[in-house]
Amino acid sequence: MTTCAPSRARRAETAPPTPPVAPLTSATSGCCGVDMVLRSGRARRTGGVAGGAAGSAARNGRRRSPGAAGAAQLPGHGLIGARYTSAMPTGSTARPTAQRTRDALLRAAYEEFTLFGPAGARVDRIADRAGCNKQRLYAYFKSKENLFGEVMREAHRRLAEEVPLPSDREELDEYVGRVFDFHRRDQSIVRLLAWEGLTYGRAALPWAEERRAFYEVKLTALRKAIGGDDPAMLAALLIELIAIASWPFVVPQQRRLLYEEYRPEVTTVDALRDSLNTLGRASIAAVARTPAE
Repeated sequence: MTTCAPSRARRAETAPPTPPVAPLTSATSGCCGVDMVLRSGRARRTGGVAGGAAGSAARNGRRRSPGAAGAAQLPGHGLIGARYTSAMPTGSTARPTAQRTRDALLRAAYEEFTLFGPAGARVDRIADRAGCNKQRLYAYFKSKENLFGEVMREAHRRLAEEVPLPSDREELDEYVGRVFDFHRRDQSIVRLLAWEGLTYGRAALPWAEERRAFYEVKLTALRKAIGGDDPAMLAALLIELIAIASWPFVVPQQRRLLYEEYRPEVTTVDALRDSLNTLGRASIAAVARTPAE
């Protein structure tokens, strides 16, 4: 005699009871309705289908505005100076919604790339802090590499705006000190440049032509300030001035161990700043064209 599968009603009677689903609370639910546990830089989703359904309802009732999740949630936020907030686009309500969203994504990406670099940065973390989804991010920037390129453009725009290389000789003599002060306030740009170098090495930089144009502006100002007809020598001088001013912030542990802790009452950061600015003046004087007598 052929046996049949138990009926649906009978299976329901014999099936074990379904365990109750714990409600999502503000302590456990993520912005997308599932738990987002950040461990070792990786996001782990938990909560299953029920959690996702509950999260959808929570998301519909609780949509965050762009940029609502700020840098205070990030470890090491002190690397980005206080002036960073006013330097980046603010997402003001006077701007169109699309532009506010793009600004919020760029602000979140700036911080993410500063802390973790291109390889360690996570697109979902950027979107989450900006208060939107990854699809919106890709709609604006196409890829994570393009987004990193936009961050680097923003970083160099700020640097050129706050500490332009002067074409006046007297002002040029104070250039190293001014760049030192800038990096002392905000170490994000030296970190971004270090990440960029580690990521691309000697490979082609996708935005190489833009960066060359950025440096050409500086070389033109340098040429006007000190004269000289040797492009290679001027380029070497520019590299030297940038290195003198920025290296103590690229490797702060070296600055601390080699200088600050040597004689703490004397070898202060202010003293280092003055010494490096003096070295910068000497380098400028060595390359400057001697006036005809």
